[in-house]
Amino acid sequence: MATDPQSLGARALVIDGNPTMRRATVAQLRELGIDQVRQCKGLADARMSLEQVNFDFVLCSDFIEGSELSGQALLEELRREAVLPHSTVFVMLAGEATYSKVVEAAEAALDCFILRPYKVNALAERLDVARRRKRELSAIFDALEQNQLELAVSTCLQRYQGNQPYGLHCARMAGEILLKAGRLDDALAHFQRLAQERALPWAQLGVARAYFAVGDTGHARRHAETLLRSQPSLAEAYDVLGRVQVEQGELRQALRTCHTATEITPGCNLRLQHCGTLACYLGDRELALETLDRAVTIGTNSRLFDA
Repeated sequence: MATDPQSLGARALVIDGNPTMRRATVAQLRELGIDQVRQCKGLADARMSLEQVNFDFVLCSDFIEGSELSGQALLEELRREAVLPHSTVFVMLAGEATYSKVVEAAEAALDCFILRPYKVNALAERLDVARRRKRELSAIFDALEQNQLELAVSTCLQRYQGNQPYGLHCARMAGEILLKAGRLDDALAHFQRLAQERALPWAQLGVARAYFAVGDTGHARRHAETLLRSQPSLAEAYDVLGRVQVEQGELRQALRTCHTATEITPGCNLRLQHCGTLACYLGDRELALETLDRAVTIGTNSRLFDA
């Protein structure tokens, strides 16, 4: 297969607990002209690699053998802590396709979702499409890298309002940037419009997060609870609800909520730390030891671990 000129000099990370599948993926990438390929068998090593090196492509199995954390949960954690550069293409390699997995992939705003087994030319095509999207949105990513948040928001909104390619993706980005920039009322209004227009879970979650950010815990709680009735496995909604319950002084309920989130994503280091800290504060020694010990095991060497 001809080498893609865009692949020359590119760096890739392959995360897969299955050595046979991992080696096969590495060989496929090298066939496509990507010679700088690092491979990791576990998520702890993957975190360290991602914190040390900026990769052009990350190809991650949706289920990592020997790990409690899924590929999707890893992606969410890395994005939440701003470890993954905006320019990096994150590819999920799935062993099976179900409706729920496809929905989860869409909710995680993956750059690419590929069902195994696949042919090398199919992988090449998907990587090319994902990278072209990154290039098309490079003005937004460049603005974010330079902390020009206002420019990034306006560019996102122009693409969405102009029905340009990747407009919905840009709309989601705009909401996240508005929250980060502290434009909380604008973020709330933006997510409310999106939730009314599209009724997408991530937009509804954005409404709950924005209400909490502006200090309206009542509305934040109602929106989080409503969302969880239809999306009972949405861990980020439990995060919002747990913070609301802490603010409202319902610490025991907050602990149950935080614990539920850790059960959904048992390898998420940050949630384990939050749950363990609250359990310790409330005197639940058994739960505190369980969650904090797991947090130490998973992420001692990661900068996501708060020692």
